[in-house]
Amino acid sequence: MHMLVYMHVLRHSCGYLACFLAVAGSVVLVSHAPAEAPIESVEEIWQLATQRQFLVYSAIVIALSLLLIYRYAPRYGRTHLLVYVLICSLIGSLSVVSCKALGIAVKLTIRGNNQLFKRETCAFTACVAVCVVIQMNYLNKALDTFNTAIVSSTYYGCFTTCTITASMIMYKDWEGQGAGSITIQVLGFLILMAGVYILTVTRDASTGCAAGLRNVLGRQRSAEYHLCETNEDDDDDQPFGENDPLNPSPPAAAEVLRRGSSRVDRV
Repeated sequence: MHMLVYMHVLRHSCGYLACFLAVAGSVVLVSHAPAEAPIESVEEIWQLATQRQFLVYSAIVIALSLLLIYRYAPRYGRTHLLVYVLICSLIGSLSVVSCKALGIAVKLTIRGNNQLFKRETCAFTACVAVCVVIQMNYLNKALDTFNTAIVSSTYYGCFTTCTITASMIMYKDWEGQGAGSITIQVLGFLILMAGVYILTVTRDASTGCAAGLRNVLGRQRSAEYHLCETNEDDDDDQPFGENDPLNPSPPAAAEVLRRGSSRVDRV
């Protein structure tokens, strides 16, 4: 869906290549995704969430998020896109693993093992609520400040990276997989990121593959803008200060001084 939004602006083969790479990377990731470990209760998920590795990851995420929110966002939020995007991505990784825990709890409840009213489920629900509020707040700030296409692609890459990292640490998705399967998943992710990058940088490129390649390589030609045209001959003929209230001509300045002195004498 993210790729189809930009199909109407593709004007060169680089854009179509970017869509192909993004779709191919997504297919590779989905086809080689690790199988979920069987979980029978929400207490098992809580044990995974309270293991030392994930607690360290959560502490790092919270510390970085607080640092970005209270120190860097007020200073650099409106000039640096990564400030808002990193806040959304870091907090979003915690919300995704919590949502996955809630999904497992709902699935177990439907099967007859009620998990909805346990304290662990309430803790995951509270985590999801807090994370989603923070995430949506700073995502809206990023969309209001920067270009939507740039925000979407950058957020997609950062959010996907943080989510895969959090899920890998908490649920240990890669423990039962071989090196070949993990390598294919990494390559699929890199292909997906390359497609998103090419699609973003070539979105406003001129028609033709050459223009798209220049944007991809960072060698786009800078456009020259002429806000107004002045006639040098007219400027040379016009005396300095004539009809200019900020730079009055000498006769006009003398007249202003004479009127001011006459008013002082009257007083």
